[in-house]
Amino acid sequence: MLSRLGLFSINYVSYFILSRLLGTLSPWVTGVVVDRTGHFALAFMAAAVMSALGVIGWLGMVPRLEPLKWDGIAPPAQERMSS
Repeated sequence: MLSRLGLFSINYVSYFILSRLLGTLSPWVTGVVVDRTGHFALAFMAAAVMSALGVIGWLGMVPRLEPLKWDGIAPPAQERMSS
């Protein structure tokens, strides 16, 4: 059932594992950069570049946004209540 919901797809792996890992490492990397350079400019530039790369990567992974097709799976509560 979990694979039908897409929980083990590449998007799941990239979002929940890589983003959590990078989100955990980014404060440490920022601290190292600030400690070595003495200011935040390089750390801010690195964060901006990583954010831009994240947007480009997200746009490449998500070709189009559309509602999920709920074949044989109960739709979310809002949809059940409105119909």
